[in-house]
Amino acid sequence: MLFRSKDAAKLAHSVAITVNSHPAVDTECFKEICTPDHNRRILEAVRHNSSSSSQATLRLGDRKAIGFDERYFQKSLLRTVSGSGLREPWRCSAWAHQFSDIQFLSPSPEHMRQYVPAGKHELGELGENLSSVLQSICEDTNHQDRITEWISQLVSPSIQEIVFDPNKQGEVLLALVEDGIGPVSAKSLSDGTLRFLALLAAVFSAPEGSILVLEEIENGLHPNRVHLLVELFEQFAEYRNIQIIATTHSPQVLLALSDQGLSNAVLFARNEDHPATLVKRLNEIPYFNDVKEKAGVDELFSTGWLEFAV
Repeated sequence: MLFRSKDAAKLAHSVAITVNSHPAVDTECFKEICTPDHNRRILEAVRHNSSSSSQATLRLGDRKAIGFDERYFQKSLLRTVSGSGLREPWRCSAWAHQFSDIQFLSPSPEHMRQYVPAGKHELGELGENLSSVLQSICEDTNHQDRITEWISQLVSPSIQEIVFDPNKQGEVLLALVEDGIGPVSAKSLSDGTLRFLALLAAVFSAPEGSILVLEEIENGLHPNRVHLLVELFEQFAEYRNIQIIATTHSPQVLLALSDQGLSNAVLFARNEDHPATLVKRLNEIPYFNDVKEKAGVDELFSTGWLEFAV
């Protein structure tokens, strides 16, 4: 699923990924390449295609290189980068630029309940710097008001403001001031509330033109509140000119998408007749637009019609 602004096409103009009869991603290959330490530090990819060598090499930020067999390369994303010469070595500097602007986020409530040093501006992959990043964002009162408004729609009773409790070590921990109750520390907030705060911090702090990658965005949220997350992403993708790539297993997420958002949704499916994962946009599935008008996209997802139709 891709949330993006109307101008987002220019963000990826230098990268073209095709999906054909070969797997788009070779699992074993990417297990080796995209380690937690390296998956955001790709500088360039170089392929040498000559009679003396059939190796493909991925150069990483720490200058180490991982070689992998040509048969994996033929099935990988690297094989399909636009502009790669089949007879000439190529350097994919465009990928270096694109990957440098990607932020992976998998918020962990456990890590967001801790005091963190003040002055942090990067949220961290687990959201571990949430309190510090929100404190920086909320220095702008307009931003603070908007965040308070968003989080008030998620919880009950409504939130009056966000405050930050400092300690003697120069660390801070956020608290939500609930109407009629008072401050509730991050240590006592629900997992869903903390995850939503982390996603708010991510879209407010992401540099213009950057890409956010999120998994299972509905985790921790009540099904009746999932639509808030979709609205947040669609609004900020346009407002901040960012791209948000998200995975979901929730029919409520699909149901909440706007027509434009649904047109960007991509289905990943497996079946017994195909050895690899099938990838197809929803509106490219035969009869999808006609059937969803009668049954609803949430029902098509829940009943397995989408996978069957692919």
